[in-house]
Amino acid sequence: MRVSLRTKFSVLLLILILVVMGSIWWMSVRQQNQLEGAIVDQQQTSMRGELQKRARDIFTILEANAEAIAVGDYLTVDAVVRELKKSPDVVLINIVQKGRVTVPISAPSGGPPAVLPAWIEHTTGDLRIDLEDLPDGQKLLVVSGPIVDKSINVRVADAYVVISRRPIQDAIAAAQDRMKYFVRDARHSLTFATLIFSILAIVAAFMLITYVIRPLNVLAEGAKIIGEGNLDHEVRVDSNDEVGDLAKTFNVMTRNIREDRIQLIEKEKLDQELKIATQIQHNLLPKKLPQVSGYTFGAAYAAAREVSGDYYDFLSVPTNNGHSKIGVVVADVSGKGIPGAFMMTVTRSVLRAKAARGESSPADILRLTNSILLPDMKKGMFVSVFYGLLDAANAAVEFSSAGHNPTLVYRAASGVIESIRCGGMAMGIGDIDIFDRLIETRRLDLNPGDVFFQYTDGIQHAMNSNEERFGTPRLLQVLRESGKLDAQEIVREILERVTAFTAGNPPYDDITMVAIKRV
Repeated sequence: MRVSLRTKFSVLLLILILVVMGSIWWMSVRQQNQLEGAIVDQQQTSMRGELQKRARDIFTILEANAEAIAVGDYLTVDAVVRELKKSPDVVLINIVQKGRVTVPISAPSGGPPAVLPAWIEHTTGDLRIDLEDLPDGQKLLVVSGPIVDKSINVRVADAYVVISRRPIQDAIAAAQDRMKYFVRDARHSLTFATLIFSILAIVAAFMLITYVIRPLNVLAEGAKIIGEGNLDHEVRVDSNDEVGDLAKTFNVMTRNIREDRIQLIEKEKLDQELKIATQIQHNLLPKKLPQVSGYTFGAAYAAAREVSGDYYDFLSVPTNNGHSKIGVVVADVSGKGIPGAFMMTVTRSVLRAKAARGESSPADILRLTNSILLPDMKKGMFVSVFYGLLDAANAAVEFSSAGHNPTLVYRAASGVIESIRCGGMAMGIGDIDIFDRLIETRRLDLNPGDVFFQYTDGIQHAMNSNEERFGTPRLLQVLRESGKLDAQEIVREILERVTAFTAGNPPYDDITMVAIKRV
């Protein structure tokens, strides 16, 4: 069941108002009750204090007549006691000597001695204050203690003073009745005020909700239109508050979505073009490895992105004696992605065209290629190229390097790996004359079991999650351990070791390698 936002807000505000007003009413009533109780307690405490003060004042008067009590002048003391008992709240004043009530004088001489009422406990010597509630309903304060003649510091008698609590309690009860009346009246007034304020708050809340919800409805309608696909629709909310800001943000979001959709379409086109470029680039790589008696060949290629600036190639290069040599190319264009792939394609085309001329040395082929590429190469871009010629009949390789990695040769007889550098600089750097002067051609012989290996620096630069590079030492170790395998298995082993080392870490650079083994 669909519940509108207005209904939800209304119910929530109604509950909130009732809870708040109910809490205020409850707290006010609770504070009134606490105040009433505190006043009663204070009155009770004041009553006890007043009664105790009365009793102590009577003891002070009796102690002032301690000398008369000491010499047995009971008539004087009796007159004082009778005067004190004229107060309506004084119930009893007894002076006891040696267990006998001597004052007030209540029996003729020679008669039975007067005794204390049974409900009065005999004093132990110190001033004592007790509250007594008699069965007939009397509520009394009993104060007992010694009467000391301070002139000689001698205890001459014990006094018992009983004061009624009834007059003061009646006055307190009357005051409490008046206070309860005022509290009840105040509570009724508070309840009425709370009810009126709650009604006003509910009405104001409904008006506020209507005011707030109206622009939200406009925003919701606009969202519905945009959700149906009309990204050109703009929500118009004439409000300078958060709802207005939300509408502006919503319009900005809509424009961003519209722009993102355009960019997504463009990206999809670009992705499709990249797929085509990737397919073209893979088509430019050799479809199969050369088949030469006495040799095995291996190659691997792994792009860091959809397209790559690396490439390798095998060429059939004619010679004057009617036999052909195997041209081997490994190149690395600076940068990755589309610019590198484009430069790779151009380099491949030029080098293939020049290599088809036949008897030219590897150095001459690279000189010609550089002279064509250099004028059109963008500043900062360069190409490192290895180009070699395998003379299978003579088991020899002639090669040149335009700033490329050194050639690695695994010698099966000794298990040693030779690293052979060849003079030269990368294409696209410096003057043509400098390039032509530095480039050189070298020759090496391959014995049975030897492995000729060329690669790009993506192998050494492969990095694991700890930012540790695979490096040349690991490459040499893998080449040495797999030297007994055929060329393609060697390449596959190296690629697997690099993949295991990076453990899923994104590739840092393109990886290309070529291996030739004489069997």
